[in-house]
Amino acid sequence: MSTAWGIPDLRDTDGTIIDATTPDDIQLITDAQYQNAGILTGAKIFTRADMKVNVTNGAVVMKWGQDRSVLVPVYAQTITLPPAPATGSVTVSFYVEQANTSTSRAASVVMTTGAVPTGRVVLDKLNVPAGTTKTSSCTSVWDRQYAMHSQSTLGRLSVAVDQGGDVRVKGKTYKKCAQRFTVDTDRNVNLKLSITAGRTSNTGISSIGTIASTMASLRYGLYIDDQLVRTFEIGIDRRWQTVQVESVHKVSMGAHTAHVVSQWEHDGDMSTNLAWVVRWGGAEKFNGDALTVMDAGVAV
Repeated sequence: MSTAWGIPDLRDTDGTIIDATTPDDIQLITDAQYQNAGILTGAKIFTRADMKVNVTNGAVVMKWGQDRSVLVPVYAQTITLPPAPATGSVTVSFYVEQANTSTSRAASVVMTTGAVPTGRVVLDKLNVPAGTTKTSSCTSVWDRQYAMHSQSTLGRLSVAVDQGGDVRVKGKTYKKCAQRFTVDTDRNVNLKLSITAGRTSNTGISSIGTIASTMASLRYGLYIDDQLVRTFEIGIDRRWQTVQVESVHKVSMGAHTAHVVSQWEHDGDMSTNLAWVVRWGGAEKFNGDALTVMDAGVAV
């Protein structure tokens, strides 16, 4: 049995511990707090004017078995690299190691020119060119991966922009803004669609009447994994209006696709000029039709 983290041990009348918080308890709690292993903060690698690098203070989250994670400190230190190769180049990796043996449970930053063992958190990788005598001439070839709290959001997952330019007509459907995104856990995603369109003649001319007479509507369908999840009807006229809509949906862990299908919906009072154009770019920097997939947090 266990006690909650922060609650005193349970002891009998003789002072013997009956229930207590164990390392396994904390590992389970830590794993529930973070979506993935990675850097928390700090733990940066800075190059120098010699063959050494400086490591700054920080901390990382490491996976520690099934449904288990640990928090590992990284202490400021200096690491000396091996001499640069005579020809070509070599990649030097810096990763966090957490020992767990009967004689050592020390945390350390390890340097290697070989493969990084599975389960380690990589702080950086430097490409060391032949003949160099200083790490400041080396190039980082690694994208640092940060640990994400289970209730934090990942920001923008993907975006696709329909730049338009063609004249779209009544009776046809248009599949646009196709994209792919990946999530590491079951999550909620917010599909944000920004539409910039105007009613035109069949040749794309927008000066076709008054604003009132040119009122019409378009239908936009949002799709996840080729399944319709939401439909919006938006009004258009001869002006280049921008309309924004959004819809939140749950997706399972893994890779997914998203796209938009648009079509003419209602003619309004005008029986001709049943066409529209999506407007993008130019000197005015028009938005076009843009579908953005935003992370909205862990699905519960």
